[in-house]
Amino acid sequence: MVSAYPRIVICSLTFETIMYCKAEILEELARDFELSMRFKVPLREVSIHAAVNIGGGWPTSEYEPAADDVASTNTNWDAGWEFSDMVLANVDERN
Repeated sequence: MVSAYPRIVICSLTFETIMYCKAEILEELARDFELSMRFKVPLREVSIHAAVNIGGGWPTSEYEPAADDVASTNTNWDAGWEFSDMVLANVDERN
């Protein structure tokens, strides 16, 4: 239906209404030649505008934790290899 009548997507009807009343819309377009011709005119341009909000700004690679953040002062960003070494050492001791 949209390929035959591209301007139907920019009318004030919702997609759900268009799909629900598809038969009635097609009957009306068959009866009303002028309306049918108006809906058959190809769309000139389709623009998609999007606004992205990431909490006030773009993230940077230079992360600096806030000075008043207590958790950030005690955070260890290491990979945690010492834990896997401890587990392997405990397994070796048990065997």
